[in-house]
Amino acid sequence: MPIALIDNSTLTSVQRLTGQAPAPRSYDMEGDYSALEGYAQTILFNDAFYALDDYKPEYRASRAAAFPPIRFIGISKYDALEVDSIELSKEFALDLRGGEMPEGIVQEFLENMNLMLTAAWHMQSSNYFLTLKILREEDGASNEKYKYSPLTAAIFQQLIGRENAQDAPLPTLIDSKGNPIPSSRNMGNGKIEAVSEDLLEFSNSINWLARRAIFYALVASQANAQLCLHPIRHNFLAAWGGQKGLFQPSKTWANGMRRYFSGKLAEVVNEVNSEIDAQEIGLELPPFAAWAVGKTGKVSSALELLYERRQHNDFVAIRQKFDEIHSLFAEGDALKAKKEVNRLKTALQKESASIVAKFGDSSGSRFSISASASIPAGIGVSISKDFSLPDFGQGASSRRAFRVAFRSIASEIAAFQALGRVRHQLRAEVRKDDTFSTPALDIEESRYRYSRPYWKKPM
Repeated sequence: MPIALIDNSTLTSVQRLTGQAPAPRSYDMEGDYSALEGYAQTILFNDAFYALDDYKPEYRASRAAAFPPIRFIGISKYDALEVDSIELSKEFALDLRGGEMPEGIVQEFLENMNLMLTAAWHMQSSNYFLTLKILREEDGASNEKYKYSPLTAAIFQQLIGRENAQDAPLPTLIDSKGNPIPSSRNMGNGKIEAVSEDLLEFSNSINWLARRAIFYALVASQANAQLCLHPIRHNFLAAWGGQKGLFQPSKTWANGMRRYFSGKLAEVVNEVNSEIDAQEIGLELPPFAAWAVGKTGKVSSALELLYERRQHNDFVAIRQKFDEIHSLFAEGDALKAKKEVNRLKTALQKESASIVAKFGDSSGSRFSISASASIPAGIGVSISKDFSLPDFGQGASSRRAFRVAFRSIASEIAAFQALGRVRHQLRAEVRKDDTFSTPALDIEESRYRYSRPYWKKPM
């Protein structure tokens, strides 16, 4: 029985779109829409759903009521895994040296989405603040702003709802001469140099999303569950899991992972599916959530439609086929599994064609890669300890493995404009709170990276 573990970041995104959670004053909804599509895919392709009950205590009851299909599980059973996730994520924070990021998992995570970051000192009221910026290669600031702002907003929004980020590691900031940069220093005559709040918040956001992605991967591994993460966390999990050996991917997927997350989805999906020994499944799907919103006019009604739709025989059959395929992969029978994949694709294409026909040609396609992963020995986690696992039902097993359907948030943001009227219907229930906002990073052309106007000094 396919079971899924859904992270709270995904649920928060869905609730912002239904108006049950406030949206920031400067609201980029594209990241939340991407999370909604991930949630819809999870609901349609799994039999049972679980979430960890670690949201703010005053909102836990209302959150559980908002998602009737989901069973919420107490978090205390996973305290040891929480400690492990903190330890494993402590290295993940911004690392900027002379305005450049050294190679590493954080750099790969950001560059997979074509986010190239730098920092420079900017003058404000005669003081200088170390300011984080996005580099772009060509002109076209308005288009680039639309492209990058939702991505950085999705990272910043990871901290929404946290009481504080006091335990996050400080960013590593080194100037061009190799000297560490303190958070603040007195320059004389009442002037200061200080690290900007936005830079610190972005670094804290990266650490938090890394910490939660790792934590949920550890929990899902214990339960042998499908893992539904907020798509921005998918990107991190791919970078971290690839370097740490969580995945035992086919050579095709290993070589194509970066291209997939940077936008070459169809190309990589076709390559994966053409490999007879691939351990992954590439899927082309309609945007289920957008279709449902288009049919009903608002997100809350769309969810009810999806909950009803998943009971249809076609989706039941697809879920059974998914379970059979992943079991074959787990048993090492890749050749037989690939034959079953072809049959699964036929069923999916039939259902997809029916839904796309109802929604219209403007919806476009979405792609995902379903991959299996496990926590290898020696990664430094406490999986040898005894845990009192929740009753995940008959789908749970003793295998320490999980599955994840990777989605590319960058590609879904790029396709957002093509949704037409559905974009307005997605906003129908959004409730903005003017008391808080999401920072927006400035964009700078690469040719001006080391320029020195009177108001700016390179890092």
